[in-house]
Amino acid sequence: MKSKYDQSKFVKVLEEAPFVSYAAKKVGMARSTIYRWKKSNPEFREQFDKALNSGREHLIDIAEMALVEKIKGKDMGAIKFFLQHNDKRYRPVRTAFIPPAPPPEEKTKGWDVYATRRADEYSQLSDEDLDEAIKKLKNELKNENNND
Repeated sequence: MKSKYDQSKFVKVLEEAPFVSYAAKKVGMARSTIYRWKKSNPEFREQFDKALNSGREHLIDIAEMALVEKIKGKDMGAIKFFLQHNDKRYRPVRTAFIPPAPPPEEKTKGWDVYATRRADEYSQLSDEDLDEAIKKLKNELKNENNND
């Protein structure tokens, strides 16, 4: 059966280059054919997923080796990147000015939530945690405004 042979060729290319469009083009197939096979054939889907993961791991290994070479060459950008992503001590701390809370008679809805947070609570957060805190505050303010 020709499609089994084509599937096998595709899977081998995908293991080397984990990009569906590229692998499909390399073996002379349409992406739609690949995705149709994936949808209708559990065995092919399993091979596809394994090949894709294997190919990605292979590229990650290559990227990590290249990063190590840059670090060995004393490339400060590579050194900084590695340290910031592998050790909390080197992660940048985002700081933000948070104004003091207004006197109680001046407080308005929404301001309470914002102003009662202390600056030092936010200054210790990672970028991801700070982004999450900002989203939470925006949602709280939005909900208060909708309830008015």
